[in-house]
Amino acid sequence: MNNHLASFARLLMGILFLLTLSNAGMCCGSGLLVIPTADTVGDGQYSGEFQTDGVVSGAAIHTVLINNQVGIGDRVEVGVDFVPRGTDSTKVLGNFKYVAATTKDNNFAVAFGLQDIARHKKPSFFGVTSTQTPLGRIHFGAMTVEAESCWIVGFEREFGKAKFMCDCTSAGVNPASIGLGYQFTPTFGIEGGVLLPGGGEKTEFSIHLVWNADLKSKK
Repeated sequence: MNNHLASFARLLMGILFLLTLSNAGMCCGSGLLVIPTADTVGDGQYSGEFQTDGVVSGAAIHTVLINNQVGIGDRVEVGVDFVPRGTDSTKVLGNFKYVAATTKDNNFAVAFGLQDIARHKKPSFFGVTSTQTPLGRIHFGAMTVEAESCWIVGFEREFGKAKFMCDCTSAGVNPASIGLGYQFTPTFGIEGGVLLPGGGEKTEFSIHLVWNADLKSKK
């Protein structure tokens, strides 16, 4: 327990440091803080997140999301996210991801999908590849953000239970992020970081409390 508390303290210090250096609210399929990846939560796996987004200046929270993702087989992921607090009138968002191709060792995958599926909102389309390298996992592709097409690129590397991640898009809204994650147990982890603005916007933060569960029946 002491080791977990010490690790949690180090993680919070890291996040606070990132906040001193520098618009979330997007649907939250599996991926990095801004971009989706070609990975899924896994067959029969559930991932739930309590997400808070806000402005770094004053640490003011403006959006709260409850994200839910389920893996159907190894290639399909679907999710429904609820927005109990936010500036947008949309309160329910859907997402879908399909892994079109993957190697046997899962070191390379290609996926396509939709984010922000809602009645009065234009969905975000994406296509992305994820590749495992000696340095870490690299993600590259394209997507639409608020009807604007852009390139996306991301990087993540695990250090035991900890993870470093960063990503960037060529869009003018929420173009980049940098963050950390820590998996305390197989069922609970935390991720957080900053979203760097594209010009004129305020720097924002995003913190995710993540719960995982295996929905497959045990024999």
